[in-house]
Amino acid sequence: MTDPTQPSDPADWQPPPQGPPGFQSTPAPPNLQSQAMSSQPVQANAVMVQAKNPGVAAVLSAVWTGAGQIYNGQIGLGLAFMAIQFINFLLIFLLIGFLTVPIMWIIGIVQAYSSAKSFNARHGIIS
Repeated sequence: MTDPTQPSDPADWQPPPQGPPGFQSTPAPPNLQSQAMSSQPVQANAVMVQAKNPGVAAVLSAVWTGAGQIYNGQIGLGLAFMAIQFINFLLIFLLIGFLTVPIMWIIGIVQAYSSAKSFNARHGIIS
């Protein structure tokens, strides 16, 4: 006698569904199936970026005002900080430079550090 739950032709046999009662598994969409079976890795338009170390940026800017900005890829801003600091050193002869040099130095350090942190955050890098 044959079992009524089993198909008569073995080619029509399918495995029983897995999961809780009422669960139906659905096949993956065709584009995902073809990607999964492909031997080539699937790549989105990804660009590799080098993480910027905020500590290195701050130390570079502390040693030479503007160097931290250049390290962060902000060449124009780094050169501007260097030019402003050069003018500030000339202003030491007028005594105002004693105030502007440390202010610009601190601004350069803070800006280099925060710029490196924001660069990493924009690119999904935890720093």
